[in-house]
Amino acid sequence: MSIVLELGEIEQDARQAAAAAGMDLSDFMREAVRAKVRENNFATARPFENWTDGDLVSAIKIGYPPGFRQRYRELRKKREEGALTKEEKDELIRCSDRVMHRDTERLPLLFELALRRKTDAPSLIHQLQLRRQVA
Repeated sequence: MSIVLELGEIEQDARQAAAAAGMDLSDFMREAVRAKVRENNFATARPFENWTDGDLVSAIKIGYPPGFRQRYRELRKKREEGALTKEEKDELIRCSDRVMHRDTERLPLLFELALRRKTDAPSLIHQLQLRRQVA
């Protein structure tokens, strides 16, 4: 089975993490998802089945603290310009890790809601207007 995953603003960070791990991006992302599935036992359990749709939507839409998005954009722009300091690079990595972690937390919520609404995750993402929340 194939799933198309739009990495958006974290693509370059995911590529760097994959390279640092000595893996290609597809293998790296597959292992990241596999680890999260094992960690939360999503293969055999639906931990959110007792949540209301409203609870799921609220949890999916939890945002970042004030200023986080702006700082993340600034750091990414500086990276593109080749102007990051060592400290800023470390901060960008931490921010990217946070974004990836949050996206990983949201995936099972999205899948549960998509299952209930008898739709696919990309359609649900579009309906909930979730794209580019950090960009």
